[in-house]
Amino acid sequence: MPKFSKDESRNFLPSIIESRHPHRMHRIFFLTAMAFLFTACAEAPRTSEPSPLAAINPTHTPTASNVTPAANLPKRVTTDLIDRTFTATGDLTGDGNEAHLTIHVTGHSMTSAFTWSLTITGRGGATLFKVERNDAWLDGFFAQDGYEAGCSGYIACKKQYYFVDLPTAVFDSLKPTDSHESKNDLILSNLRETATAFFTKHDVPPADREVALSEMRRTLTKPGFRVLDVPYSPVEWDSPTIWVKSIHMFVPYHQD
Repeated sequence: MPKFSKDESRNFLPSIIESRHPHRMHRIFFLTAMAFLFTACAEAPRTSEPSPLAAINPTHTPTASNVTPAANLPKRVTTDLIDRTFTATGDLTGDGNEAHLTIHVTGHSMTSAFTWSLTITGRGGATLFKVERNDAWLDGFFAQDGYEAGCSGYIACKKQYYFVDLPTAVFDSLKPTDSHESKNDLILSNLRETATAFFTKHDVPPADREVALSEMRRTLTKPGFRVLDVPYSPVEWDSPTIWVKSIHMFVPYHQD
């Protein structure tokens, strides 16, 4: 076996490298570099930070906030309720005593049927007259042209009737009448029949009926008596009544 001197062994590696093909040299350097990088990555400390992609993931659910929500505020209640009151005070009966008249109109809204009441009270709050009406039966008529005068359209005509014409008509009817409205022979001749039907309905004792009829005749033959006219609808009226003090009632004196 050949022996190599010290000088010969020093020249052995260069001779092998020089004898290799150039592209193999490149491969050696490439493999060496890759091994170094792999070792460096393996030794690098790992972190728990999420990938940046997680932050923009559209299905990502954010963590719950630790901020306490504000207490629920009370909701504002809106209402369209109709509640109108019309009043008058004075000698409404013609007997010299003060009385109070109240018309109260109510409804869930302008598009619902209205109810209303008319009340007359005297001394000490005693009720002299009261009527209550539910106008559901006539509500649809306000949409008809000409049903209520001086207006056009359902809402406008309801406002005209309930808020203007109804209270005005009642208040005006209790003003003293003109002289030409007294001494109506036809009314006087039918008075017993008209009043008696009312007396019977309201259980007025027979003895009180004659006194009441005499009082009604005296009232109707004097100018300036007061008449309570209560509308039944924009085109209909209840029978007109006058105050009869002897029985403390408004009694009809004429049938329309």
